[in-house]
Amino acid sequence: MNRDTMKKFLRVCFLICIGFLLACRGAETPMPTALTATTAPTLKITAQFTATAAPTGNITEQFTATIAPAETQTITPLPRATNTTTIPAATIAPTLAKTPTIPAPATRTTLTGSAREFTRLMIDAEKHPKAKCNDGTTPLFFLQRGKDDGADKWVLYFKGGGACSSKTTCEQRERGLTSATPWLARNPGLRGADEEGIDGILSDNPAHNPDFYNWNHVFMVYCSSDLWAGTRAASDESFGWYFAGHYIADAFMDALADEAIVGAQNLAQAKQILVTGSSAGGFGVHNNIDRMAERFHDADVRAVSDAAVANFASVATTGELGGGRQEQWNLWQPRYDESCMTANADAPWICRDGDFLVSQNHITTPMFIHADQLDPVLAGAMGLDPRKRDDRARMLENAAGLRALLQNEPAAFSPFNGRHVGLTNERFYGYKINGLTLFQVLGNWYFQRSGPVNVIEAPRPLR
Repeated sequence: MNRDTMKKFLRVCFLICIGFLLACRGAETPMPTALTATTAPTLKITAQFTATAAPTGNITEQFTATIAPAETQTITPLPRATNTTTIPAATIAPTLAKTPTIPAPATRTTLTGSAREFTRLMIDAEKHPKAKCNDGTTPLFFLQRGKDDGADKWVLYFKGGGACSSKTTCEQRERGLTSATPWLARNPGLRGADEEGIDGILSDNPAHNPDFYNWNHVFMVYCSSDLWAGTRAASDESFGWYFAGHYIADAFMDALADEAIVGAQNLAQAKQILVTGSSAGGFGVHNNIDRMAERFHDADVRAVSDAAVANFASVATTGELGGGRQEQWNLWQPRYDESCMTANADAPWICRDGDFLVSQNHITTPMFIHADQLDPVLAGAMGLDPRKRDDRARMLENAAGLRALLQNEPAAFSPFNGRHVGLTNERFYGYKINGLTLFQVLGNWYFQRSGPVNVIEAPRPLR
């Protein structure tokens, strides 16, 4: 290869190098939003030169520099986290729940419904053959043991749940109000309803229930649909249902005083007994408290009536609890307060009404009353609907009548709030009248503390 040919060859090599460098520089483009992974860039440069080896001929040499074709793969970047919120572990609901075991009727089953345990207990059906739920099943109750200085003190709670007085209305009731069977797999604290909870006066949390948190707590299941008063055996006239609330209440008292059922520390050794109940359970307090106080006369027995005193006297012929007195009397064959029935032998059904019992002083056991002046459940049972403007005047009249009744009572807490039960939920410690909660006023009365024992909220205009 002569000198000229060598120059041409070197010139071609130089051009190839320059082209390669320019190709590499062109690949250095700004980074796009989507990251691009690129394989080796493609650049095909063909340089052609002629080299003459001798005068006799031309030699053409072709040099090809090839860079593989460009292939790109797009990678979408992950979004950047913004406004991140950390969820506390305590607020994440567990995904697994224990399946409750359904026991045989005669066995004990322990349930965890609070910090301490509730134990499901049955009455002795052989000793109490008349004590049956509506469907004939054996009644049961739940016991949470007291501790420390509350071991010999008891809070008894009659559960509520309305009532029925005809085949149609009774068949419309949920099974948990007519049978013990669903309660074989139910913890009263899990459902959380106003009348099925274990908050308030049944709580073992001293922040919610400072005066009674470490007492024995008894949750008595309601399954007779008769305000804890009936004595009716099943028959064609009762469409095959039992209405035996009176017998069930007696059977529970026997069971709670039976060492074989509840143990050595039982109701027979109690020093203090507070009998409570909400709604239909409040009627249960009225119908049974004096008899219970007489039986356990060695203890200090008192009562709390929750959502069971209203101005029923103002309603004579309308509503479930207005005109149903005689119908209930005929179906249930109830046993109301004994002194009231004796004094009103010609119309004993009037003894169902809490306002009549209170105004006539038939209940002799000391009793604290919680009654909302605008209780929507009791208003509905009297044929009134707080949502209807046409009924509001009568609602206000009933509220005024209730305030007049309660202001003469030794102890009461009466909100103007439009709620029903207040004993076993957050209203026990959360709702205030003049800065005072229900548990504070109840404690003032029960423990004879300084402070108001009768607190009645002033009325407000209804919207």
